[in-house]
Parts: sequence; structure tokens; C-alpha cells
Amino acid sequence: MKARLTLLTLALVLPLSGCVTSKQLEVTNAQIMTVAVSVNNLSAQMAAQARANAAVKPIPEKGCYLAGERYSPGAVVAGRICSNQKVIIDDHEPDQWGWTQNLR
Repeated sequence: MKARLTLLTLALVLPLSGCVTSKQLEVTNAQIMTVAVSVNNLSAQMAAQARANAAVKPIPEKGCYLAGERYSPGAVVAGRICSNQKVIIDDHEPDQWGWTQNLR
């Protein structure tokens, strides 16, 4: 990447120096186009990778399990209530459902 940056810098500086022939300018322009194509390809690859990494993750079902059956939040079974066990609610973390003793 440093080599490409150096090449790009030279490509921009050489035409300004006044000592460049038209042949050198053509070669430099071709090199700039090659670098531009490489940058575009890398950008497309990074965008594709970002989309793949941001794939939709399934949202776990809310509820508690008892004897292999799922119960919805708020369900009362055998004196226990299905509730969210997290003390601090954070939007970026999934809920932690579990059974709480019914105090009634």
C-alpha cells in the first residue's frame, strides 16, 4: 500500500515539475488508472465483507423453558414467574429469561 501511495504521490508531483515528457505522462496516467481500479476493487471487497459481517442474526424467542416446553414471559407455573433476569437492560445484549419465585 505504501508503494501505491508513493506512486500516486510521484504521479501527482512529476507533471508539476515541468521535466516530464508526454511518454512519461502517459505511463504515469496509466499507473494512476491502475491504482484507481485497485482502490475501487478493494472498496467493493470491503463493502461486501461488511455486508456479510452485518448479516441479520436471529432474535431469540422470549420466554422460559420448563421440561422442554417454552413458556411466554409472565407465565406462572408451579409458583414461579417467567421473567427477564437481567438487572441492567442494554439494547445490544439479548434478554436473559428465567424463572423467578412468585412471592404472593
